[in-house]
Amino acid sequence: MKRAALDNIKQIKDTHLLNLEPEDKEYRISCDAGLYFRVSPKGKKTWQVRFKDEVGKWKWHSIGSYPQLSLVAAKLEASTIFLKLQQNEKVLTKKEIELQNIEKQQLNLKSLMYDWLDTKKTTWAAITIKKETQSIEKRILSVFGELDFTKISPQQWLTFFQDMLRSESIYNRVEKLVSHCRNAYDLAKFHGQIESNPLDGILKYLDKGSKGNMKHVSLQELPELVQSIRSYRNSHTAIALELLVILFPRPQELRYAKWQDFDFEKKIWIKPAETMKCGITHVVPLPKQAIELLFKLKEIRTVSDFFIS
Repeated sequence: MKRAALDNIKQIKDTHLLNLEPEDKEYRISCDAGLYFRVSPKGKKTWQVRFKDEVGKWKWHSIGSYPQLSLVAAKLEASTIFLKLQQNEKVLTKKEIELQNIEKQQLNLKSLMYDWLDTKKTTWAAITIKKETQSIEKRILSVFGELDFTKISPQQWLTFFQDMLRSESIYNRVEKLVSHCRNAYDLAKFHGQIESNPLDGILKYLDKGSKGNMKHVSLQELPELVQSIRSYRNSHTAIALELLVILFPRPQELRYAKWQDFDFEKKIWIKPAETMKCGITHVVPLPKQAIELLFKLKEIRTVSDFFIS
């Protein structure tokens, strides 16, 4: 059916709309006050409402496809929109709704934390990035990840971290998590998303951990400890534990060390920057005892780049 055939029709019906043919250019026909039927050159048919927004600018608002949305249903939808306008309610176009959804997604805490973690990739070692990301995902994002971070109150954060402290007594970990979240909020402040940081000063009101000495072995107890280590049934583990006593590395540094990191001629262990917390290559002298242990480990090792495998 040609568009021109509608000129002689007083009341447009669904049968007319269904049979309308496309033209070289898209066109619209008025079906009611402010309600238009749009036909694209490829034959796609949709409903649109035309209205003026709060500043007097004309807008086209898509309300659905035809025939999924019938003429009667489209008229009802259009009347609902004009009723909202009469009550000074804002009617968003499809594009505005999409932009609003994108903005809402960007305001969830998950997006903020990942954006902040991305800024640490040039200053943190890869292993630190992995460890802290896992901790944030497990303890923070599992609870607040999908929430709008601008709506999480200082009271919520205080209760959350205080409960974590009192139930698990992980004081150092909580301090780190608080620091991560506070720094992420600072990033949001520089992006103009917030004016104040809800975590500023929170550490003053959280329970404090014990300041006593950490668990340790006295000098008199050291020989007994070394003897216990040497008698351990797993040789790989026993050697690794004795190396910890001699070289004082972080456990993960020893765990991820590779044979290529050891220079036995120069008697040094070269820790690559990517495995170090500060991201800087570190060299450790190897005493005779450590070299002897490494050679023992070499004799019983499996085929692997990692010297503990």
